[in-house]
Amino acid sequence: QALDNAQSQSRTLFELGNLAEIYFSDTVVLCEGKTDRRLLPLAYERLFQHSPEADHIAFISLGSCADIPKALPVLEAMGIKSRAVADLDFGYTHARSGGLLPKDGPDLADIKLVLTRLQGVHGFTLNGNGLPQSEKNGGWSAADAWAIVGSDANGKVIALRTHEALKIKQTWIWPLGCIEQVTACADKGEDAILEQEDKLRAMSAEDIDRDMPEFRRCFEWIKS
Repeated sequence: QALDNAQSQSRTLFELGNLAEIYFSDTVVLCEGKTDRRLLPLAYERLFQHSPEADHIAFISLGSCADIPKALPVLEAMGIKSRAVADLDFGYTHARSGGLLPKDGPDLADIKLVLTRLQGVHGFTLNGNGLPQSEKNGGWSAADAWAIVGSDANGKVIALRTHEALKIKQTWIWPLGCIEQVTACADKGEDAILEQEDKLRAMSAEDIDRDMPEFRRCFEWIKS
């Protein structure tokens, strides 16, 4: 039944490159994109001095956070413990349409009020549903707007509330916005990923705990 309800997500999960990792792992962590897929295992190794594979944890890239709500039940039906890691916006978009959180929960209304206030200050664009959208002319991106929410005092409180609600649903969202805010990287893309990989390789576990404490919190939750 899980496969029937999530055929495209199942195809992604069972691509040849993922098969061995899924079947030989006790915990599968679904990532929405390649940045998390590459940085999370590296940060894990730097913190714990061994690879996630040594703890039977596999990080799998789905390519889109929209696939998370349907992919989690597929792994559950297989008897495989699963977790997901996504950006903050997931908590107010696909987590709602995918049934992980109520479509009209009070935190959604509250975050829209924060976004309206912050739009007046920063000038980013909101679409018809009151959530950020990227500007076609290369101005503000939706990710930039969510990062501002994650750094705002009121926005942070609401983001943490949504964060805690999703943890119960086996999903971790970055309250700061996305993983680039965790690593303090200003850019996205391949060059930015390489820069963050080099940065993590040069850091000790103590450095990461001091400068990027969200990583250990995330990994401890994954292992719990």
